Amino acid sequence: MHTSISGLGDYLAEDDRDAIRLAREIMGKIEWSRESPERQRDFKPPRYDAEELLGIMPMDHKRPVDMKQIIARIADDSEFLEFGENYGSATVCGHIKIEGWPVGIVTNNGPIDPSGATKATHFIQACCQSRTPILYLNNTTGFMVGRSYEEAGIIKHGSKMIQAVASATVPQITIYCGASFGAGNYGMCGRGFHPRFCFSWPNAKTAVMGGEQAAKTMAIVTEAAMKRKGGEVDQAKLDELQKNIIDRFDGQMSVFTTSAHVLDDGVIDPRDTRAVMTKVLSICREADARSPQKMQFSVATLTCHISEENMKLTHEHEQLRTTIKRWIAEQVNPYVDEWEEAEIFPAHQVFRQMGELGLLGLTKPIEDGGMGLDYSYGAVLAETLAEINCGGVPMAIGVQTDMATPALAHRGSAALRAEFLAPAIAGEYVACLGVSEVGSGSDVASIKTTARKDGGDYVINGGKMWTTSGMQADFCCVLANTSDGPGHKNKSLIVVPMKTRGIEVAKKIRKMGMHASDTAQLYFDDVRVPQRYCIGEEGMGFIYQMEQFQIERLWGALNNCGIAQRAIDMTIEYARDRKAFGRSILDNQWVHYKLAEYQTEVECLRSLCWRAAESIVAGGCNPAGNNGQA
Repeated sequence: MHTSISGLGDYLAEDDRDAIRLAREIMGKIEWSRESPERQRDFKPPRYDAEELLGIMPMDHKRPVDMKQIIARIADDSEFLEFGENYGSATVCGHIKIEGWPVGIVTNNGPIDPSGATKATHFIQACCQSRTPILYLNNTTGFMVGRSYEEAGIIKHGSKMIQAVASATVPQITIYCGASFGAGNYGMCGRGFHPRFCFSWPNAKTAVMGGEQAAKTMAIVTEAAMKRKGGEVDQAKLDELQKNIIDRFDGQMSVFTTSAHVLDDGVIDPRDTRAVMTKVLSICREADARSPQKMQFSVATLTCHISEENMKLTHEHEQLRTTIKRWIAEQVNPYVDEWEEAEIFPAHQVFRQMGELGLLGLTKPIEDGGMGLDYSYGAVLAETLAEINCGGVPMAIGVQTDMATPALAHRGSAALRAEFLAPAIAGEYVACLGVSEVGSGSDVASIKTTARKDGGDYVINGGKMWTTSGMQADFCCVLANTSDGPGHKNKSLIVVPMKTRGIEVAKKIRKMGMHASDTAQLYFDDVRVPQRYCIGEEGMGFIYQMEQFQIERLWGALNNCGIAQRAIDMTIEYARDRKAFGRSILDNQWVHYKLAEYQTEVECLRSLCWRAAESIVAGGCNPAGNNGQA
């Protein structure tokens, strides 16, 4: 029972004699002596020919394979001492040797279930205790899902496995042998968890999910949209959609695509796996043997050259910060809890207040109602908005000032700015940005929304996802394909009034946090707008949006600097007032150390952000031109 159901036992012995044998085998797999990496070791080659690997591992990741057959063709003398053989059997763990050197193996005979995740966690810990390198042979479609697995604690046990992988103190080497999908890629020490080395076999596939799973999900979403519009479900269209998604995913998950994006250290012949492992294990041993002695005292290794040219915040900057803080304390924070509860805030009311204070147009042109200041003032606004007691309201403000309107301000025609930008600066209009789509979040070049010409108009069809302020916006700056051709040359940014016929605010998306900022899904069904609503030059939309992203990312970093600083300040205040064992928690030296460490990290991030802001003011990396305006 305890080796198969409860998991309390890792090995099953028939009797005392067998238990002694097992104990000797386990001890024999541990590298007790720290010998020189150069020492020649005695070993026997695998009993099975490596050529057979070509026939064991299927090209189709849906076909089952016993990974113990793979191990038998990699390990010395094909010996494998399995850990927890009867518990969580879909996850295979155990000890082998490669040219005499101990190696821990974690691999998969199917999806990872709660028992398998728990077993892998214990095994990784055991390897760390014995200083045994770990080899991950990835062949899993991910963690098990479904009610029964949720009730069994798959999230809890899966997170423990991922924590063990992230915290391991021994060399970790990953080989994608078959499928490596979704969270299973994380649990099996995928590229994002920085294994010492990461290789792929030619048949390997890496993706967020399988193509068929993605296609089925999108088919459900599309079918629901068809039913909402009151029409009949077009099965042929659904079938074509699913086929296109499967083809697209199959192409993207190919090892030659993922390897080309440096998601591994190279594609290796399965027959060379043992030789490759011998080499990289030698490199890891050499690196560990030659690691430098840890410093016992701190010495500054970086210098910061401060000159008169560096940015200095003036009295005007501090006055602006004071104005923002006062407005937040009087007009925002008293209502934040109410807005969070309602999952929306009165954007027009809040933005009108900001417009009256000039806060929405700090860096915008004077001729459009802005203040024409350089980006340093916008940086102060972004950082100080962290004083708001929620994340949703600052996010919506950031969209208005630094995400939806920069291209309009610096690329739009005078007439277009007068019609949309000036009211946005005054707080009369709420703006939103339509870029992300289902299946095209970060991959902007692959968006599907189109805007075809018809007479003097554009006719827009498509949809946008995760649109901040989409429920209340007066206009949306929409990125759409206006021609065929390369993805970075066929797009345009177009201003679309939200009351235009054919726009459907499909639903308000619920989020885990930042509730006060409404987030919407939008559909465009033959939405007709004048071609003069195109921002700047047609076909330059991708470039303009990349420019906007520069400012958007910096705004987010500055705002989060302020949030992190507030968190530290509030922690200090709490620790000072909280008493334990007759004294303030803040009096404990360890607490001081941790707070100092966090403060140092925030200061480093803040320094980086302000150096970027300084570069914008100086005219470098500035999408607005050389006048230092964002």
